[in-house]
Amino acid sequence: MYIYDNENRLIEVRQGATTAAEYKYDFAGRRVRKIVGSVITDYLYDGYQCIAEYNGATSALLRRFFYGPGIDEPICNFIHADISQTMPLFSGENPHYKP
Repeated sequence: MYIYDNENRLIEVRQGATTAAEYKYDFAGRRVRKIVGSVITDYLYDGYQCIAEYNGATSALLRRFFYGPGIDEPICNFIHADISQTMPLFSGENPHYKP
């Protein structure tokens, strides 16, 4: 079951009586926290662009995002734990890119 707040933002996902995921938002409507099981992810923004993800329990940097000239144009992300996992988001080099 999906539960939304009064501004139509997803705030909870339930599987039966169990909460599978929770989402928190700031005053501007940006998602600032995701909780899935025991894993907490916090999000940092510069304006409306998400620029980083942090481990909510330890505050360790997990991922950074770099943007092109538009607000919705992330061009690469940097996975902090392993610099070899830096990848462009929109190219043939990224196995997750689907044009």
